[in-house]
Amino acid sequence: MVQEERPLSELAAIMTRYPQVLINFKVAKKTPVVELPGVQAAIRWVEDALGQDGRVLVRYSGTESKARVMIEGTDENTIRAHAEEIVAIMQKALAE
Repeated sequence: MVQEERPLSELAAIMTRYPQVLINFKVAKKTPVVELPGVQAAIRWVEDALGQDGRVLVRYSGTESKARVMIEGTDENTIRAHAEEIVAIMQKALAE
């Protein structure tokens, strides 16, 4: 607001809201995501597919034995499919 010298109401009006899908699932172990090559490849593929029109966040809960896959994008059906794919790949990788 200070930098743009505009009120928050004006800045918020230009922001585009995208659908968001969040999938939480239980995990027995929290292997660092960077150590799961198949998961990393899936994340990169989804990020490339979304381009500038979305984002991907994969992390473990800090307080529960859960992983969280969150994707934002322009089409809810598409991002849900991408999130489910990452979850399936991550579950398989963590089971090994």
